Amino acid sequence: MKNSKIKWLISLMVVFALLMITACGNKTTSKPADGKVEFRIGYQVIPNAELLAKATKMFEEKFKGVTVKLHQFEAAVDVNTAMAAGEIDAGLIGSSSVASGVAQNLPYQVIWLHDVIGDNEA
Repeated sequence: MKNSKIKWLISLMVVFALLMITACGNKTTSKPADGKVEFRIGYQVIPNAELLAKATKMFEEKFKGVTVKLHQFEAAVDVNTAMAAGEIDAGLIGSSSVASGVAQNLPYQVIWLHDVIGDNEA
């Protein structure tokens, strides 16, 4: 029973991660020369569900036939730059970086807030 609860929680986290990472996408997939479907995700090394999905290889398990490529960035400004250049399809960034991207007319939509951090968001 406990094991099934853990699997359910991990699956839920993957769903939230996918919602979160699609927030920045300007297209849903890309196709390399071989014609296979590829989804490129920009991430930062902070505690979040996409790192859990990466570590447990959940993307590969849940999305058969889709190659998920994870690209690490040091800061949200780098995620915005990669998005503007078309190097990634989705990514996780903070609210101030989203505001900056929206002000620059970057081609993305916010579909989920990962975390509300109180006074820091004021």
